[in-house]
Amino acid sequence: MAGNTIFSRKVLLTLVDDPMRQKILEQEIGTDALKKVIAKEAQKANRRIQNVLSAGYASPAVKAVIAERGKKGFTYFSTAGLNPKNKSDWERLKYEYGRIEAFLNNPTSSATGAKQYIKYQAQSLGIPFENANRIVDMATSPEIDNNGNINIFNYSSILDSFRNDVMVTKDTMEMDAGEYADYLEEQLKEGMKLLDNEFEREKNKFFRGFMGTIKGIK
Repeated sequence: MAGNTIFSRKVLLTLVDDPMRQKILEQEIGTDALKKVIAKEAQKANRRIQNVLSAGYASPAVKAVIAERGKKGFTYFSTAGLNPKNKSDWERLKYEYGRIEAFLNNPTSSATGAKQYIKYQAQSLGIPFENANRIVDMATSPEIDNNGNINIFNYSSILDSFRNDVMVTKDTMEMDAGEYADYLEEQLKEGMKLLDNEFEREKNKFFRGFMGTIKGIK
């Protein structure tokens, strides 16, 4: 690993801005050549998603893309049907390009980066890799702002809070790594159930208040 980061130098070296980025974003009307650049980046991003899913790794970056665009085959980014010489289409192409670059610059967008992230969590929790993979999958969720935009970088808050809570009990429990991993998974499942229940309560409270307002208007 590089320095005190959880990712290797090889992974970090892939997190470099596309040299064409500034030109693409500043261009008011596109060209076929620039569309080809974007299409090539889309192909790279789609290939990474395919590799991560095929490997079975829990990647927060990939989860965020799927949360935003729904479960598909392996084509989550595309330039198909968009004419770069049409202003509206070019704006859509630039938006797609921005999403592609954000994804590619997340270290867990690659199978190698996702594996290193899971390995780091496994080492931090002192559990087998397979258990850590399931825990990362359960505990990482992309953040969605009030406008519906998904942040594919802020994915560690739930996992970090969870780790801080359970690590307090680790030293007082006589368990081997496998037993401890099972315990963590059960604790996390219970925690996620509580969050789901709280969400349902808030949703129902909002719905009842909303219906009361509608009735009052009538």
